Amino acid sequence: MVLNMEYVPELLVLAETLSYTETARRLHMSHSAVSRHVDAVERALGARLFNRTTRKVELTDAGRAVIADFSAMQAHYTHVLDELGRLAEDVPVIRLSCPDFWIPCYLEPLLAFLSLEQSALRVKLESNPPVVGLSAVEEGRCDLAFGIGLPTELKPPMNMRLFLRERIVATIHEDNALAGCETLALEQLAGEPLVVLDDRAEGFSRMNEEILRFFTQRGCAPCDIRRTEQIETLGLKLSECKGYALTPASLQFPHRDYLRAIPLEEEDISFPLCFFFRTDRLSPALTRFFEYAEQFVSLSGDRGWGVFKGALATVPPSANRAILDGY
Repeated sequence: MVLNMEYVPELLVLAETLSYTETARRLHMSHSAVSRHVDAVERALGARLFNRTTRKVELTDAGRAVIADFSAMQAHYTHVLDELGRLAEDVPVIRLSCPDFWIPCYLEPLLAFLSLEQSALRVKLESNPPVVGLSAVEEGRCDLAFGIGLPTELKPPMNMRLFLRERIVATIHEDNALAGCETLALEQLAGEPLVVLDDRAEGFSRMNEEILRFFTQRGCAPCDIRRTEQIETLGLKLSECKGYALTPASLQFPHRDYLRAIPLEEEDISFPLCFFFRTDRLSPALTRFFEYAEQFVSLSGDRGWGVFKGALATVPPSANRAILDGY
């Protein structure tokens, strides 16, 4: 039986998470599909790579022995495909990882701009959580990762380049007395429960530190801090405590009908959104991409770029939707 290389990414994510459910969530697949594909890889190899019970998943001795080789195989396979595509089209391919919620607000408009400018760059877009995107760049599986420029640790040759700063809003439950306000100050929010993302979940400790620093600068502090494991459960935690979270203005999917997104009076409260890359892999194509990104942010007036919900980001309200490879 021949090994299907298309199944290898599932194998690598499962080895990292040791959870079929989390693997399926990250790769936007069904639990049963992941299970079938991992079984197919094991049958092709004639060896079991995972021990799984109803309670846990573990790598076998064989799995631990070969998982690094699978990672190298996947990187080489991706490189081969990209090289073949480049030779066929003679257009540089940039592999870009970004969380779902920033794609429609920033990357789709940016890629539409690249298309309008006939930039001769092709972007292969992947949807990944922030930490997964950073790992992909570190390991050479992606050229760029997009996210908040507050990494827990960024060691050479990793570096980041500022794209723009995004305003932060208070996402607050409708039953909170402050939900009817048009704007809010941090001093008003200090007396309410603050919900943050669990530091242990996906490396959100620096973001939480920055949020608390905003309060400290204004001589106040949250009266109570609650934690939720992932962005998708933020709305449930806010329902439970009737509190608020400080989130990027473009983060739309937690904004359920029972939540309100209220601008903050402090205009300087924002997060830097950056592109992460490896300095030892800074190609001419990446340099051109950064130049176009700067042009995109600086555009005004005659191109009709609008402002997205108070964020300091320009978005084309009528631009054609970009064709996103791999998304």
